[in-house]
Amino acid sequence: MTWFQNKNNAEIGHYGQALFSSVATARMQLKGFRRVVLAAGEEKELSFTLKPEDLSLWNKEMKREVEAGEFKVMLGAASDDVRLEGVFRIK
Repeated sequence: MTWFQNKNNAEIGHYGQALFSSVATARMQLKGFRRVVLAAGEEKELSFTLKPEDLSLWNKEMKREVEAGEFKVMLGAASDDVRLEGVFRIK
């Protein structure tokens, strides 16, 4: 993913979304972000780690739980500027 910018700083947020859950959840949740210093046209490889608590929700018994299912992960400059996304499954 390449960020086109005029500044030397880029903030890259990673967002998560359960595609289906047994309780109502937010459509998109910020799970973290990283500020990166880049020269014009420079590219860097970054990695983000999602922990179990990043994928958990409060179930009907008000306990944290990671439900089986598909999750979407999105990377972008802002929640309304997603530039990369993917889906993975938890069994």
